[in-house]
Amino acid sequence: MGSAVYGTGENQRGKRRRSWAAPAGGGDAGRGRGISAQGAITGWLKRNPPELGGIGGARVGIVGLGGLGSNVAMMLARAGVGALRLADFDCVEPENLNRQHYSPGHIGLLKTKALASQLRKINPEIELDLWPRRIEESDLSAFGANCKVVVEAVDDVATKSMIMNWFLGRRSAPWLVTASGLGGIAPANTIRTASLAERIVACGDFSTPSDSETGVCAPRVMLVASHQALAVLRILAELDPV
Repeated sequence: MGSAVYGTGENQRGKRRRSWAAPAGGGDAGRGRGISAQGAITGWLKRNPPELGGIGGARVGIVGLGGLGSNVAMMLARAGVGALRLADFDCVEPENLNRQHYSPGHIGLLKTKALASQLRKINPEIELDLWPRRIEESDLSAFGANCKVVVEAVDDVATKSMIMNWFLGRRSAPWLVTASGLGGIAPANTIRTASLAERIVACGDFSTPSDSETGVCAPRVMLVASHQALAVLRILAELDPV
């Protein structure tokens, strides 16, 4: 059985992969249901757009595994992205459940651990590099190493600003997909994807706060997460994300 790699600020990579045993009942039990006699998933990406055929070898980093990051990670895993680097220092709390991809059984667990267990249920072969801590400016070079795209999915203004400024100052950095404006219950068509700078894309309505007064709900948060995930997939497919 494989295990996740826990990052320490160095460029660590997962070396082992989790296997998925075929259902009990003999070697033929899973045939016809997308599971080979050897226990591998077969055909699960056959409905993907053809432009996504080459994304299995791509690595994407996600900073923040809350309402945006947890949902972005799930969508990228379902699309077939083969490696994710996930960073979050926090644990799952009850107030997270109205919009984040966790359930009551995850309460008290590190978000990195809780999300990893769900991602492996989608794709047992996915490579996960877990960073269960707060990302500082000094970590960004190592965190972004070998990533085609980094997704900024934090709600702390200072951290958002730090990440944005770091990417703005480095032409050789990965693409950055960030977010702004996802609170409240404004109509869905207020959410958009825009180019902020070279290799930097932002998603949201760019005005609505997500503070305690305005509130946040799953439909709006997941709309922004979907915009972010689609922008990532378009970048991986060598298409304009906007």
